[in-house]
Amino acid sequence: GTETDSDDVEEAPAPVEPPKTEPPIVVGFTPVSPADYYGRTWLKGQPNGTALVKAYDRIVTGITAMQAEISLKDSSAPISVEELKIVWNCYCADYPQHFWINSAYSYGYSGSEVISVSPQYNLTPAQKQTYEERFEKAAEEMLKNLNGSMSQFDLEKAIHDRLVLACTYNNSSFCHTAYGALVEHVAVCDGFARAFQYLCRAVGIETMLVAGESANPANGVPEGHAWNVVKIDGQHYHVDVTWDNAGEPSEKNVHYAYFNLTTAQIQKDHTIKQEGYTIPTCT
Repeated sequence: GTETDSDDVEEAPAPVEPPKTEPPIVVGFTPVSPADYYGRTWLKGQPNGTALVKAYDRIVTGITAMQAEISLKDSSAPISVEELKIVWNCYCADYPQHFWINSAYSYGYSGSEVISVSPQYNLTPAQKQTYEERFEKAAEEMLKNLNGSMSQFDLEKAIHDRLVLACTYNNSSFCHTAYGALVEHVAVCDGFARAFQYLCRAVGIETMLVAGESANPANGVPEGHAWNVVKIDGQHYHVDVTWDNAGEPSEKNVHYAYFNLTTAQIQKDHTIKQEGYTIPTCT
């Protein structure tokens, strides 16, 4: 991000914590609580974890409200520029539903302490409400007829199959977001992964984003890629919905080559390069 050196940001008030629970998209399910999102939980266990989580919560609250500048100034819990990068990456990986931002940001600092962060938004506040309504309606439609008596595996498989069949791999203005995958049905790898993450967490399945590289099947050249790790019945697995989408699969021909793999299996043609948090080893 672009940095700005400033001392005139007011001391931040106590942040409003993320909601303990999110309203269910579909009746009968308890979504994964924002307080339990993987990146936020991981930050707690890091050196200076209390300050990192405070900054994370302020970023979540500020971006939800589309603040132009979010104060992080806190003499009792300061964070450094390097720590801000970690917090920002954890936040971005945790919040597929915040599709109105991009990954760029600028920050203000005083000495070694970060005192503010300024996100970049892709929508206006007026547009945000309309787009959110479309997003929630599309997610609800994608989860239609799923119910709480289904096993975690069956829920995960149903979401995988529906997303594979509903979305086409292509570029568009929202192709890197869950909005692109769910509303426009057009996405690239991180759009697929963010949509899968959002839908799985909506039915109570812990899911995280994984960033890395994979070899382009056409030429073998490594390129940036994104996929997921899910937690099914207490065990972690890698899932790459994008690669299971290859070849425009039909209902009679859904691919599962990249569904619930171990770390050893996914690493045959994927390289994990997640910035922010550490990915669990899947055995």
